[in-house]
Amino acid sequence: MLEHPLAVGRSAFLATTTLLFFAGWLALDGLREAVAGRRDLGALLAASSLLLVAACAGQLGGHSPDAAGAVLGFTALVAWARALEREDRFAGHATAAALRSVLAFTAKLSYVVLPAASAVLLLSHRRRLARAAWQALAGGAAALLVPWVATGYLASGCPLFPSQVACLHVPWTTPASIGTEVSTLIRSWSRAPGLHPSQVLGRWDWLSGWIGFTLRSAAVRLVLATLAASALALGGLAAAGMGRPGRAAWSLRAVAATGTAFWFSLAPTPRFGWAYLLALARVPAAQAAALLLRRRPGRSTGDALALLLAGGGAWLLTESLAWLGRVPSSAHPVLEWPAMPRVPTRDAQTLPGARVQVPLSGDQCWTAPRPCTPYLDPGLSFESIILTYAADPIHP
Repeated sequence: MLEHPLAVGRSAFLATTTLLFFAGWLALDGLREAVAGRRDLGALLAASSLLLVAACAGQLGGHSPDAAGAVLGFTALVAWARALEREDRFAGHATAAALRSVLAFTAKLSYVVLPAASAVLLLSHRRRLARAAWQALAGGAAALLVPWVATGYLASGCPLFPSQVACLHVPWTTPASIGTEVSTLIRSWSRAPGLHPSQVLGRWDWLSGWIGFTLRSAAVRLVLATLAASALALGGLAAAGMGRPGRAAWSLRAVAATGTAFWFSLAPTPRFGWAYLLALARVPAAQAAALLLRRRPGRSTGDALALLLAGGGAWLLTESLAWLGRVPSSAHPVLEWPAMPRVPTRDAQTLPGARVQVPLSGDQCWTAPRPCTPYLDPGLSFESIILTYAADPIHP
């Protein structure tokens, strides 16, 4: 995501807060539609964004793109639910869904499945889009992707770092060995934190420990419970002749299942794939609720479902608030700008003669004078263009 000109160096701290407000607004919009009598998959799935807000609230004040990607990804699927079920407004909802999918991918590479799935859905419904809609889609996607790709090339010589796909051989390109090492560490850490990659990758003995660690998350337990309850509910509704999931629900479930499989194969820590995991559970749950409300539209049915949703949200929010309780209030940009840590450093010189700063403790340079490295390599040297850039204290 690009820096806001009024918040240079701080924009990332606003990403989670801003997008959680957006997800909360979407939840309220879904509830408004349901109260007004529109209780289809799109409305009920939008209302379940409440669970996403509660699950990601623990990341308020952080600058990780995980919550941002989750919100953008899940809301893209909500827009697809509305597009596929509401033929009269297909073009608007489909355009929003596709652009949110692209933006989710730029926030978190693990959501690459969403723009790919959006392309498939758009092509399968291409006759429902006028030429102007296709032009708007192309222009919007280009406006999102071109600056993002350019930023990747300027930062590391690679558009998808740490992936080595489409890297350019320019003086500042990050060595392929570093990108490969970073990718390896991420894949290993997400499966078994603390173990060397050679003990994890290419093996399956990490799985039992991963399951135990992952099930500590209230959100993961809620996803599994919702999946089980939805399967039972849909089975019971079908047996009673009260309806079956429509084509829209099956399309979204296929996207969520594909995304979950990709997430698990890549880096299976839950926060890297919340949009997939939540959609995997909430799409069948919303479909079951829509079928039930269609057959039994009484207020008691709606109140019971709303109570279940509120209860799940409260449970997840309790876990998020417990996490936030460990973070000082000064770290939340809602209250004030977070203060970047200051760390003491020492001056060091490498064998080729490059002078750098090295932190006395920890593995972060934060606001230390540039050039700075947390791990001193005696053979470190600089090419002139990189040395000139790194030595600028204003643009580290």
